[in-house]
Amino acid sequence: MRLNPLRRLRHWYGQRRIAQRHKLSGNGNHHTQIAAGDRIGSDSLLKIAQPASLTCPSCGGVLSELTPAKPLRFRCQVGHAFTADVLAKEQEGRVDEAMRVALRIIEERAELVARMAEEGRRSGRKAVAEMYDLRAAEYREYADLIRRAVLGSLQPEEPFAAEPAGPGGGQHAR
Repeated sequence: MRLNPLRRLRHWYGQRRIAQRHKLSGNGNHHTQIAAGDRIGSDSLLKIAQPASLTCPSCGGVLSELTPAKPLRFRCQVGHAFTADVLAKEQEGRVDEAMRVALRIIEERAELVARMAEEGRRSGRKAVAEMYDLRAAEYREYADLIRRAVLGSLQPEEPFAAEPAGPGGGQHAR
């Protein structure tokens, strides 16, 4: 018997749920339940973790810090799991992306407002044109600030110098 894709998915999911109920019933292993794809509630998650004021980068849900866990690990109710290092890298990537999006939006806003100023000049509305020119300049300043922050984040960090450079250009007198 050939099932359409939706029926096959329902059948597979039903079989999987039955197998999980038999395999996991009564053992209270929340890590195993999450790994098997079960969504666990807040009460169950509280047995193995404490809520953290962090957001899951995969689903936007609340992350909880697993206790005790070495290395430091986090998990959300959906089941996404991260070590602290992986979470930091995920956040860094999201910050970079958000900064680039903000830069693009502000640059587009400056362009739009500059066009509105030009339209004001063409239609003889000098005050409107001046107002839009000021806004366009302000948006360009914001864009420059964000651009410097984005470019600064791409620069490799210089190693921390243990001793400040002396008058001899960092060389010690012998």
